[in-house]
Amino acid sequence: MKRADLAEAFNFDGSLLELSVKDLSVGTLCTVLADFPLPWTFLLGGQPAPLPGPPLLEALIAEAEQTLEVNIDPDGLRLVLMVNFGLPPLTAILHPNDVPDEAAFERLTLAVAALAGSTRQVWLQAEGFHTPWAVFTPSQGWRLPASPETE
Repeated sequence: MKRADLAEAFNFDGSLLELSVKDLSVGTLCTVLADFPLPWTFLLGGQPAPLPGPPLLEALIAEAEQTLEVNIDPDGLRLVLMVNFGLPPLTAILHPNDVPDEAAFERLTLAVAALAGSTRQVWLQAEGFHTPWAVFTPSQGWRLPASPETE
């Protein structure tokens, strides 16, 4: 799938896009980030900090007193993983304007593939909506959903 197939999703209408990563635990997130193919920065309360190990990250999430973010490719894609909710799925926020062309879509796909690993689904949807624009699976890559009921 190409960016042009999802052009409507990247037309900015005032809302952001969400990536929902199904079945990604805190421990797995730490493992994924250790080998992530794009640069990233961990932010604790808005300030760069070293990524804590899974037990400390779990404790920080449980407290939910600070905003925890992983800013992926901060000089380019600006994909922000919000890890402070503590409930699956992990949600990433993406500004549609950050994917203006096919090269940016390829970087997004690279990031999504890393988050998906070998088994997880990633949904691309409008902020606050439950019907995805597209679904990424490791076996099929991006695809349009058949229907909301089958996802």
